[in-house]
Amino acid sequence: ATEQEEGKVTYPVVLQNGDFESPVVDEDKCYKMYAGAIITETEIQDPNGIGWSTTAKDNMVEIGRLTAPGAASQYGTATARDGQQIAELNANVTGLLYQRISTLPNQKLHWGFSHRARGSAGMTEETMSMWIGSSDQIEQARAIYDRFALLDEKDANYLKREEAMAKVDRLAEELRFTNVVHTAVLNGDKTAWDELTGDFVVPSERHVTEYAFASWAVSTDGLPTSYGNLLDRVYLSDIIPSEKHNL
Repeated sequence: ATEQEEGKVTYPVVLQNGDFESPVVDEDKCYKMYAGAIITETEIQDPNGIGWSTTAKDNMVEIGRLTAPGAASQYGTATARDGQQIAELNANVTGLLYQRISTLPNQKLHWGFSHRARGSAGMTEETMSMWIGSSDQIEQARAIYDRFALLDEKDANYLKREEAMAKVDRLAEELRFTNVVHTAVLNGDKTAWDELTGDFVVPSERHVTEYAFASWAVSTDGLPTSYGNLLDRVYLSDIIPSEKHNL
């Protein structure tokens, strides 16, 4: 496989760790926080081999091991969509979870991800967005998202969730990037995951594509929460990947 560059950074040509099976969480622990990959001006620093970057201020990504003792009470399920591990989009603090990969102009790619509600903070529904676009497009969407996720509600620039989501919708239409909003609902099924799939054609002259997830989950007071939005089996590829057995 070859790699392409955006500026001085070389990005992988395939999405990394879409099943969140790396790093391997200890068998007796149901979750662990890992530092996300850091993208500098010249390289990607990823000593944990996690593949994913985050905009969270603490740079932490939460990986859950659903075969560990206590996982069912921690996450509301003991069944991963693919393999044994999952990611919780809402980790310690709010932020995007994303990767940048090298792509070929006009290339048709298949995207997919599995989403499940955790059901914490008194909520039975958890909403998130998936974005696919250029790093500049995603950065513009993030600027709107951060006004909901990071600002105090007394701040003049603060946006309520519905306002921020509407602004991102309009931005996606204007800039023509992929914006998929999905709400996972708890229904008593301890094993079910919602699977979302689709296709994406890389625009002409684009060589790097960003794939990002943003949480819109809120607690009962309507403010962002650090709980919820379980993710698994994420892919962006010209071939739909095979599944691992759920051990």
